[in-house]
Amino acid sequence: TQIRKCIEWAGNTALWASLWGQVPNQFWYLYPTAEVATAEFETKWSQFMPKGAYKDHPTYGWKAVYDKKNIKSIEFNSGVVIYFKTYSQDVSHLQSGTVFAMFCDEELPTELYDELMFRLTATDGYFHMVFTATLGQDFWRRALEPGSGEEEVLPHAWKRQVSMYECMTYMDGTKSHWTEEKIKQVEARCKSKEEILRRVWGKFIRDSGRKYPCFDLSAHFKQPHPVPAQWLIHAGVGIGSGGRAGHPAAIVVVACALDYKSARVIKA
Repeated sequence: TQIRKCIEWAGNTALWASLWGQVPNQFWYLYPTAEVATAEFETKWSQFMPKGAYKDHPTYGWKAVYDKKNIKSIEFNSGVVIYFKTYSQDVSHLQSGTVFAMFCDEELPTELYDELMFRLTATDGYFHMVFTATLGQDFWRRALEPGSGEEEVLPHAWKRQVSMYECMTYMDGTKSHWTEEKIKQVEARCKSKEEILRRVWGKFIRDSGRKYPCFDLSAHFKQPHPVPAQWLIHAGVGIGSGGRAGHPAAIVVVACALDYKSARVIKA
């Protein structure tokens, strides 16, 4: 969908006045590596690029430009050039561009975000990203799934988390290739419940480097609900090491069942 949007914006000049109020000339499309960009262009992009008589259309007509074996850019007859950039590039190689629209495929490393956003300031350009949260970066989690009491980042952005189950039917009511049976097969191939939440439900999951490897998000994390009045409340305090460079203090409040076989962290 993001690829099709990029192609549409590059060739449909009727949209430009409402999008920018001026004539755009440069888009960036980012992939993790140049090899991934080339593979995606020669497989996915080829399905949607204008063909036949439209290959030489006054605005939708295009030609692909390669640097050695890797795709470098697409030049549209409209005057828009889509440049393919990568996350593996040094951030200094992402400077100096004046970009009207930017599209990121897969989770953008957050250290690149500020530099990329400044490429769009002069044009009032648009930033897009479609991704599965495989890196689990906290900045993007706070954009999409801020916790209780946390400040949401990018609060004015349009955001949507989509599960595979939401992809079973198109907006016009027709069925897609995603069926419940096919999604269940995907779930059965996942190595853990966390991977199902990440891949099928589009959630932010971090299951590497855990202090307690047996922690299971689906079993141990629950939505807030009232604590039974007879449960006991205990507090654990770490006083910290003090000083500006030391660790701060920590307080955790736990509600425990009377038999001490179940408990809930209720405040931290």
